[in-house]
Amino acid sequence: MPISEFVAWRRTGSAFGNRADTGSQNLDTEHPFDLDRGFVGSSQYEWLLAGAATTKPLAALGGLVMGRRPSMELHQVRYFIALCKSLNFTRAAEACNITQSALTRAIQKLEDELGGPLLQRERNLTQLSELGRLMQPLLEQSLAMADAAKDHADKFRNGEKASLHLGLPSMVYAGVARDILAEVINRLPALEVALSADSQPRMIEELLQGEVDAAFLVDDGNLPERLITWILYKERFQIVIAPDHPLAKLESIPVNALAGQSIVECRECCISAKLRELCAQMGVALRSRHFVDTEDHLQHLASISLGFALLPEKISAMPPLVTRTLAGADLSQSIVLAVVSGRRFSPALNLFIRVARARNFAVEKRNRNRELHGFAFK
Repeated sequence: MPISEFVAWRRTGSAFGNRADTGSQNLDTEHPFDLDRGFVGSSQYEWLLAGAATTKPLAALGGLVMGRRPSMELHQVRYFIALCKSLNFTRAAEACNITQSALTRAIQKLEDELGGPLLQRERNLTQLSELGRLMQPLLEQSLAMADAAKDHADKFRNGEKASLHLGLPSMVYAGVARDILAEVINRLPALEVALSADSQPRMIEELLQGEVDAAFLVDDGNLPERLITWILYKERFQIVIAPDHPLAKLESIPVNALAGQSIVECRECCISAKLRELCAQMGVALRSRHFVDTEDHLQHLASISLGFALLPEKISAMPPLVTRTLAGADLSQSIVLAVVSGRRFSPALNLFIRVARARNFAVEKRNRNRELHGFAFK
């Protein structure tokens, strides 16, 4: 049945009989038929009713169902590429390990999908048609990408290829991730690692959106409920100042000695907020505040005597800065490893979590202190 006749036939309602019998009150018979989308304005439910009422329109449209053409199959593309190389149906069928009739049917279905002949046969000579020559490089590229995707999937499943994206806020010691990764890479040599550094709020956002697999975070009591966390260690903060700063003369600095002093702090740092709250309770007024985004910037500003700064004890102070303890205040933070609840762990992430939870950070802290003071240890 020609398309024009089918449209007219459909408008008469003969596909449905009495409209009241179809159960549909919203049939739009005034819109033209579109080969790619079916009846413009019609719902999929109407189209399904039309197909159930008669098979004539479906046959006339070459098997269109719900307004969509049949999709090409990957094996059809593979057979066509093999045929392009040999230009011989018998040899191509042997190369694909199928019968010649199966190859012929697959090529015919591919031609139906693409809307024209891909090959021209002249007696014993087979050549690509103009459409075939146009499609060959595109289909070769599609087949190569499909094969590459399968290869990557096989390597991922077998542990030959893995990736891991970690998040690390600036005020968390980077050596934590380094030491864990060293052991993980020993077990997964092909592991590809990406490490992102940002503020903690941004890091949490990236974690929830799936941009990072896991993140080291400061447990400030306000972490989202969607996160699963494991406490890795707890560390205190110390004061870092330039050697010519007035506070450098003191080995241990009491809170009241901070009166009138300027502070350099990282934005969103919960420990700096705790110190300011403590100073307010004790009536100690700081003179001014300078803000930075990273621990590296914090140390550079402190080194020019712009003010004192708070630094986690695991992070080494850069020369010429000196470190001092803060007396009368317990400023510490807990570092946790966080992942999003409900997500399936990749083999690499699962291994990373197990290694991180098995590490004894307390022993590593003692060893690190010995290294800083020049002692040998076993």
